[in-house]
Amino acid sequence: MKTSKNYWLMKSEPETWSWEQQKKKKVEHWDGVRNYQAANYMKQMKKGDECLFYSSVSEKAIKGIMRVVKEYYPDHRLIKKEFLEWLM
Repeated sequence: MKTSKNYWLMKSEPETWSWEQQKKKKVEHWDGVRNYQAANYMKQMKKGDECLFYSSVSEKAIKGIMRVVKEYYPDHRLIKKEFLEWLM
């Protein structure tokens, strides 16, 4: 049975992570997600899903398309147990 891919909107502030940085790096984890609704959406993302890269500050626009290459995993840099739900 073939599963269909989903499409997601990934929001970023250019001074934190820009589309130009994403294009140059090609593959990078998406960290710093502290909003529970956004974190829950990221947990639903599957390898092969596609994402629209949305610049969210002065020039509000979709800058490009990305693909999910790895599924949810906890943010390994956090030590406190109450933060274990935060993800990359």
